[in-house]
Amino acid sequence: MRVWKWLFYWMLLPLLAGCVTPFEPEVLQEPVNILVVTGYINTHGATTIQLSRTRNLAAPKGPPPGNPGRGSH
Repeated sequence: MRVWKWLFYWMLLPLLAGCVTPFEPEVLQEPVNILVVTGYINTHGATTIQLSRTRNLAAPKGPPPGNPGRGSH
């Protein structure tokens, strides 16, 4: 049994150490401000809906300017 265990690990090792090609998506440089609605409708409990906006990946981190944040009216 011990031999099969080691054989399995030696056969699995090349799969774990294989080459992986990195994925580099195209990044739009112009400002994009698309509304994204994410949610879960639960008919027997609380329904969750989250609204957010897209932003440029090259933009500085943090909320976009003019966003009052949660709880502000």
